[in-house]
Amino acid sequence: MYHGKPFDPSDASSIEEIHIDASERTLSDLLKELGFCATSGDVRNALAGNSVRVNDELVSDPKMIIKLSAKKGTLIQMGKKKIRNVFGK
Repeated sequence: MYHGKPFDPSDASSIEEIHIDASERTLSDLLKELGFCATSGDVRNALAGNSVRVNDELVSDPKMIIKLSAKKGTLIQMGKKKIRNVFGK
């Protein structure tokens, strides 16, 4: 339950948009910058637990380079409720 109703990740109105002054970031740096993880160890644990998705695809490499676009956001999801739509410059 999410505020009295089931959480629906496809509901675009509930996804926060974040703008970052970069065109690319490593997955590890992006998760820490978004506040999803505090340390690199937290990032490794989240990836080992299969809880991180980028554009609805499961990822497991902390050094993966994420390309960020100013026009089309990149959907970053950790777990069921931590979702951000990230835009670059």
